Amino acid sequence: MPLSILCINQKLTDYLKKKFPEREKTGISEILSLSKGWETELFSFVYSYQDREKKYRENLILRIYPGTDTTNKTRREYNALKVLYKTGYPVPKTYILELNPSFFNYPFIIMERILGSDMGNAFFKASNEKNYKELQKEIIDPMCNLFVKLHSLDWRILRQENDIDLIKNQESLVRDYLSKIKTKLEKEQLQELIPILEWLETNSNDIRVELAIIHGDFHPHNIMITDKGNIFVIDWSSCSIGDYREDLGWTLLLTRAYTSKEIRTMILGS
Repeated sequence: MPLSILCINQKLTDYLKKKFPEREKTGISEILSLSKGWETELFSFVYSYQDREKKYRENLILRIYPGTDTTNKTRREYNALKVLYKTGYPVPKTYILELNPSFFNYPFIIMERILGSDMGNAFFKASNEKNYKELQKEIIDPMCNLFVKLHSLDWRILRQENDIDLIKNQESLVRDYLSKIKTKLEKEQLQELIPILEWLETNSNDIRVELAIIHGDFHPHNIMITDKGNIFVIDWSSCSIGDYREDLGWTLLLTRAYTSKEIRTMILGS
């Protein structure tokens, strides 16, 4: 067993004992590293304990947030998951927000683990086989229904106290967004895209912002299907308030890059 898993085991056990002193026979098992990237480190584990002589066994996820601005990023995702869960939108139930970095060096959240498989493998299998009928019915239609349902929610439920007044400052929202893009283009030296950005800046006053809660990375690998056929949307680390077309554009870009123009058109038309 890798040392990192051993460390996770010990730290999690110590943390949960301290967090829930009334629980007895606390145990952590079946720890598995699911991913490690610049945004989050993800571990699944089984949490067992006894409370008032009743035994519990829970499948959970530990999501650690390394990088920059970790406190705000962690709090933002936790709040988004709590709010979306309350509306009935299919997201994992989230239990713990911990901003104290002393346990894992970074803030983290603990949430329900959705047992099942993501849509990604079935999506690419049907794409490669050009089984468009199955692709449309089994994957694209359910995925797009979730997409529309998310963007139909009142974005104000996610609004934080320190958010700008997005209704009164829509022009500022567009300018800020274009400014961030310009910084990225200059950093990556993508000079060929500068004329497009300049055109957008010139015509920004004609842009009508349509605010919504956006996922930020909506694609089949972030949609889980349980054995009972229930569907959940995961990975909300990029969730924010913005124009829903930003979400749609990113999904279409990913689809075109990794599949085909035909499948991109299917998603756009759904």
